[in-house]
Amino acid sequence: MAGTAIVSARPTLDTPRLHLRAFMPGDAEAYAAVRYHPDVDAWLMPAPTEDPVAQQRAQIEEYDQRWAAHGYAPWAVVERDSGRLVGHCGLRWLDSLEIADAIWTMHPDTQGKGYAREAARAAVDWGFGVAKLPRIGALIRPDNTRSQAVARAMGMTIQRAAIERRPGQFRDLWVVERGPTAG
Repeated sequence: MAGTAIVSARPTLDTPRLHLRAFMPGDAEAYAAVRYHPDVDAWLMPAPTEDPVAQQRAQIEEYDQRWAAHGYAPWAVVERDSGRLVGHCGLRWLDSLEIADAIWTMHPDTQGKGYAREAARAAVDWGFGVAKLPRIGALIRPDNTRSQAVARAMGMTIQRAAIERRPGQFRDLWVVERGPTAG
């Protein structure tokens, strides 16, 4: 199956300040507080908002399915010092683009601390070193300069501009290839 990595378990990743782990059903409320915060929601693809906690519970179930199908999915990002869930970061397979897509989102009160870059570096390194992915992309809005900076820090460059993901919703595809020393 395309986009499938042979990974036997749902690993955890630790960085100096963050712990990346699989989402658990009990994370739905904290995850909704991140995903539906107005300063986060404005940058993401539109999502149903009638019941944000139920929506994030369903998203966590989808991540479980992605782990089973592909051997990778987004992780919950937890501050090591506080134990608080502050975002998500990880990889998801996109059939339409035939690429593993790196995603990262952090709660606004943690933005500017370098958490997205720290988590994304761990996820991309894991994707190349453990999952043995040949390339990793990131779909980023053309006006999202913060995410573009994270992508640049991962060594990504724009491969395709202005991909219409949904009507009126455009993203640029940033890509980095696995180098000869990456796993």
